Amino acid sequence: MSSYIHFGDEVTHSGDHTVGEMTHAGPPDPQQAVRELAAAARTMRPELTSTDGKVLDACLAALPPNRSLDAPQAQDALTRLTGLATTAGLPGTPVKQAIENLPIPGTF
Repeated sequence: MSSYIHFGDEVTHSGDHTVGEMTHAGPPDPQQAVRELAAAARTMRPELTSTDGKVLDACLAALPPNRSLDAPQAQDALTRLTGLATTAGLPGTPVKQAIENLPIPGTF
């Protein structure tokens, strides 16, 4: 028995002369991915305390275009955003998904 984790499109073929299609959209545009993260974070903001809202604002300021996604400040901001999103519960789900969609190696 084998097990594996797979993300994206998958097509399984068996038998002779089978024909199928496999598609993959490729990595997202980094700037678009950051814009989507910022939009999700702004939607979550009303659910946060005023202190956490200030942390969220600082995190967004640490992301591109101000810095590269692999800069230490951006990585710290992503870690803090993940924590805020987790604490927020359901309203934080789009933020966590947006972070997972960022096109950087080793993203959460």
